Amino acid sequence: MKFKIFEEDTRYKLEKELNVFAKNNEIQHISLATSKRGYANYYAAVVSYVSREV
Repeated sequence: MKFKIFEEDTRYKLEKELNVFAKNNEIQHISLATSKRGYANYYAAVVSYVSREV
């Protein structure tokens, strides 16, 4: 099992990046975090996965 961290400034960009990543990997677990930086929100995800590549 491997881990990868994703960071984006919008939830939609994060979701898109996770969906693309899920096409080639079997996601086991996702932890999401949000924080506020000034007037902007910040989104991060830690993904545990198993690669589908042979």
